[in-house]
Amino acid sequence: MAFRLLGHVLLLASILILASSAVSDPVQALVRSGVDETLRRADGAVHSTTLNMRAALLRHTAMRPDGVRDLSQDDLVVLFGPPSLKRREGPVTTWQFASGECALDVYFKENALRPVYAEYRVRGSAEGKAPVAMLDHRACVKSLFIRVK
Repeated sequence: MAFRLLGHVLLLASILILASSAVSDPVQALVRSGVDETLRRADGAVHSTTLNMRAALLRHTAMRPDGVRDLSQDDLVVLFGPPSLKRREGPVTTWQFASGECALDVYFKENALRPVYAEYRVRGSAEGKAPVAMLDHRACVKSLFIRVK
């Protein structure tokens, strides 16, 4: 319970720091470019709290490949939108987030809110061309983040 509270406090602190950061921040610019239309209010304004949360989650996830394992299911949906695929095999549920360049498979044990394992994979293009040999996890995170429109 104390760790969960500490985690929420740290996330809130990150959001507040991001809210006060300079406009030229490249992560913030990326967040603004990938704003989900469902986050817009009727007057066209964007909920800044959600943008700041997406920026904090993006920053955390882009920093290290295992960063997605720290995120809850709700955090993953805020960051990458709904999964492209959900599959259940026995006590394990797999969520897949896919873009043209890569796929992120996230594995949850039964009744777990946080993933136990996550894996980035390079995908081939729609034209059947061979995929790029290596894909930096940050490039994958960016492509998955941007696909949420």
